[in-house]
Amino acid sequence: MKELFLLSGNGPYENHGCEAIIRGTINILNEYYNCSEYFVSSYYDNSQQYINQKDNETDISIKHIQNININKYSKEWTLSNLYGIINSDKKKFYKFRNLDEYINNTKATLSVGGDNYSLDYGIPKRFTDLDDYALSKQKPIIIWGASVGSFTKDKEYEKYMSEHLKKVTAIFAREPETVKYLDSIGINNNVYRVSDPAFMLEAKKTTSYNIEIEEGAIGINISPLMVKYISNNNISEFIKQAVKIIENIIKVIGRNLYFIPHVVINGNNDYEIMDTIYNNIDEKLRERIIKVSDKLNAAEYKWIISQMEVFFGARTHATIASLSTLVPTLSFVYSIKSVGINKDLFGNDEFCIYPEQFNEDVLMEKIKHLLDNKEKIQEHLKVRVDESKKLALKAGEYLKNIIR
Repeated sequence: MKELFLLSGNGPYENHGCEAIIRGTINILNEYYNCSEYFVSSYYDNSQQYINQKDNETDISIKHIQNININKYSKEWTLSNLYGIINSDKKKFYKFRNLDEYINNTKATLSVGGDNYSLDYGIPKRFTDLDDYALSKQKPIIIWGASVGSFTKDKEYEKYMSEHLKKVTAIFAREPETVKYLDSIGINNNVYRVSDPAFMLEAKKTTSYNIEIEEGAIGINISPLMVKYISNNNISEFIKQAVKIIENIIKVIGRNLYFIPHVVINGNNDYEIMDTIYNNIDEKLRERIIKVSDKLNAAEYKWIISQMEVFFGARTHATIASLSTLVPTLSFVYSIKSVGINKDLFGNDEFCIYPEQFNEDVLMEKIKHLLDNKEKIQEHLKVRVDESKKLALKAGEYLKNIIR
């Protein structure tokens, strides 16, 4: 009998980290299950985004479902509030009614997305509500390949999450910092240590996009999120600082730089902010920069990143793409996830760049260190990445034992 799964809670493929999670997850599940279809229920900013993703899907086993967004004062909002008069759960679960048949008829719901269960994007109510909905139907809900927390900034909410997370079927934690944090708030009986499913994404050389990558190339991924953490949302100050750093790298190291986007969502677009930085760089130095297309998929970006000599990335899954292909990597960090992944692979945060370290002196020193110690770092990564891939696959084994 074919077995079906619902993968819910992710963002669109325009965030190629979300795409990497989905494709890596399917590679894992295919090792353990005889699946004919995967139902992927993601959150989109608009209907066109959903249509584009559905129409451009390359894996015939994936069927996309559009989640329901309830906007204030909309018809959906009015109906959900009317249901709330009758029963508070009806209001809470109204937004999941289109998932009913999938939750009922699939083997389990996997709550995917990587860092949804945190305060990085506000209170994660839509995800905890989905957990409660699946549990109310007595169906398994797995928080899959995730970093969780921390919630220490809001002690009351942390208490709530401690009780909530004890109820979910299982938490598959992708790095040790999450396991440590969960244990500190009393959650351990349903926690399983895995690694990010994106470790199981295969790199694929693009055939539709012509790019030559010179030997010794340095890959750079800069995200608009960095503006908040580095310059307190002062975009012009951030651009000025980033330009200074990039120009310094070109002058001192003399390598070609490749600007590689990994999230290209409207309003949260790596390509756009790197294009702005590019346009502010001295014209002569600009010749040493190659802007990589914003039209590729996760596997193609992973291949391009794999060709770099060293890589500096802000997006977690851009750094997973580099680390998993043995490229010495610096990770810009602002939350538990990147620190945890680095500590998992290196045992420390030596290759993390914290917001206060985003300057030409620190970055130059760190990049030089990566270049000077490339072979030693790669030898270390060979062992640790192999272990991470085995841990990623272990998630399938754990799942098989939990939901028989």
